[in-house]
Amino acid sequence: MKCPACHHNNPNDAVFCMKCGKKLQKECIHCGAELPENALFCIKCGKKLTSSGLLVVMCSSPEFAQSALDEIRGWVSENGLTLHPDKTHIGDCMVPGKGFDFLGYRFEAGKRWVRKKSMKALRGRIRNKTRRTCGNSLQQIIEDLNPMLIGWFGYFKHASPYTFKSVDGFIRRRLRAILRKQQKRPGMGQCRADNKRWPNAFFATQGLFTMTEAHALARQSRC
Repeated sequence: MKCPACHHNNPNDAVFCMKCGKKLQKECIHCGAELPENALFCIKCGKKLTSSGLLVVMCSSPEFAQSALDEIRGWVSENGLTLHPDKTHIGDCMVPGKGFDFLGYRFEAGKRWVRKKSMKALRGRIRNKTRRTCGNSLQQIIEDLNPMLIGWFGYFKHASPYTFKSVDGFIRRRLRAILRKQQKRPGMGQCRADNKRWPNAFFATQGLFTMTEAHALARQSRC
């Protein structure tokens, strides 16, 4: 799949460009399914995909926010358009529980998070690539994982650092479970002995892309 922004050739199942981090898929506004960027109809619900815009207006007070929303509603109505009823609201992104989702991120309590739906989708793709019965070597699995992880990190690198620590730990637990399975040992690779047998450094030497380290390097480059 070629990135429309930087023209980098990505794997066909890529969701984010490995080079520039641009999102390569879009969501159906009717059912939320992830679709190729050039899709005209949703492969899940079958509805036609119409072009839509995303808009966030930052205001200094609730009164200004309500005034801005009223003005936008008027302009939208005059031009024969409508606002999405579930995605149009006023909230304070500095207050816990009153944030908003935008382009895969969750803005809440003054921080940027990966929204739950985006995180669930990532974990699902990781599970598909790290099944204990896949029969592939650790090196093959890592080579299959890395392009997806690099692209995902390129897009979500501005999220809270805790996000990357959580994803890295989830991946290593899955890989330890595979190694146990290959040694014909029961269990899910979550015991202390497995952490000693295959520490984090072991997977780094095998070439596994680590988001925590990539985030630390990205922060250093901005200093």
